[in-house]
Amino acid sequence: MKKFIFVIAEYNPFHKGHKYHIRKTKKEIDCNNLIIILSGNFVQRGEPAILNQDIRARMAVKNGADLVIKLPTLYSTASSDFFTFGAIKIIKELNVSGYLSFGSEAGKLKKLVEVGRYLAKYEKEYYQQIRKFLKNGISVPEAREKFIKKVFGSEHLLNGSNNLLGIDYIKNIYKFNIENKVKPFTIKRAGKDYNDISHGDIMSATGIRKILKSNGKNWEKLVPKNIKYLFDTKYRKVENTFLFLKNLIIREGPSIKKYRGVVEGLENLICNGINKTNSYDDFINELLTKRYTKSFLKRSLLSIFLNIKKESFNYLNKRRYPFLEIIDFNKNGQEIIKKLTENSSIPLIHNVKKYPWKNYYTVDKTLNLMRDLEIRTNQLYDLL
Repeated sequence: MKKFIFVIAEYNPFHKGHKYHIRKTKKEIDCNNLIIILSGNFVQRGEPAILNQDIRARMAVKNGADLVIKLPTLYSTASSDFFTFGAIKIIKELNVSGYLSFGSEAGKLKKLVEVGRYLAKYEKEYYQQIRKFLKNGISVPEAREKFIKKVFGSEHLLNGSNNLLGIDYIKNIYKFNIENKVKPFTIKRAGKDYNDISHGDIMSATGIRKILKSNGKNWEKLVPKNIKYLFDTKYRKVENTFLFLKNLIIREGPSIKKYRGVVEGLENLICNGINKTNSYDDFINELLTKRYTKSFLKRSLLSIFLNIKKESFNYLNKRRYPFLEIIDFNKNGQEIIKKLTENSSIPLIHNVKKYPWKNYYTVDKTLNLMRDLEIRTNQLYDLL
């Protein structure tokens, strides 16, 4: 049976560390069928991607990826739990065997698998404990850290964001019962830490974004030579959402609590804060508390901006994907698409506005909710 490698990524933007990961993965697994599950035009930090999804997918294909499939906006803009859930659900529904490769600070799987498997088995107890921590005013990342330390006593697992993301991938592999079909595979992360913005041959995406947004020129040594020309474009900034948000929040008032992530009185904090500030950064700082991290607040505001409501999110989260969107591919990717189509009952489409009704049919509102969100998201991205 043909094997596949899956990589879940944002590539915001693509850099030398990503190229290293793709090439080393293909070499060590000895497999040339590599599929990227890529976040679309808005990402997990609660921001617009600095470059649009088509450009970032092209960067990946030019550096070793064979096929790029979009991670739906519903999940690409959600917290780590849902981000990883949505990505692994794609792998499950494609119904093929292979590997999930991710970078990690640990560089070894054994302990990551132990923690991920435990969290999948005792997920209910895990979330109960997290909620107890939250009631004491502790943020979700801190609560999670306390729980894992309490159970495993492994502080080193918490020293890197990639380790934690890897644990979530593994947790969802077990949650979906596909551990016999999809094997996790990790490569020690090369270069700077995720949040490190210092200069070097391999720098974090965070660092490169800072250079790009400040119109710096030394980003060129940090990305593969064959994609430098793709950076000659408009860079999207989350700050450009502020006036749109201000209008929406003033108009809707406390009813913004209907949007995903606006929890437990946060709507009042948002409504009060919007009138005290005149910029996005000042607004975020006005909302910051011990309980709410910047990323959490940004995701909540992005849900308002994109019109992602709790009701529709919960509805879609319980259902199968009505479609998966292909962003880019090479010649080998064409063959991969054929194989995936043979194994999965979910249509792989190139254009969300064109659904293959002759071959597929959906009886509930899943298709329209998912399709409308993707169309709206792309239109709003173009405004920034």
